[in-house]
Amino acid sequence: MALWAETFEEACPEVLAALRKAGHFGENRPEDNVAHKLAGCDLEELPEEELDLYEERILPLLRIAYFEPHRLAEEYAERRAPGYYD
Repeated sequence: MALWAETFEEACPEVLAALRKAGHFGENRPEDNVAHKLAGCDLEELPEEELDLYEERILPLLRIAYFEPHRLAEEYAERRAPGYYD
């Protein structure tokens, strides 16, 4: 089990970095670009459209990785399936 920061909000950058390092968000999808952009900036620096992508597509996976890591692989695959966000 990973040792994250004490609160979910504090752990988000660490969790996202770990997911990127593990190969997640490695395609050329809009949310992948946001996930990699966050390696060098803060949420406050994102334009509204990218912040929406973060909140809708990245943040739910961060919650799962933090609170229910045993579900991450299945949930990630489901959310990456074609048509999931249509």
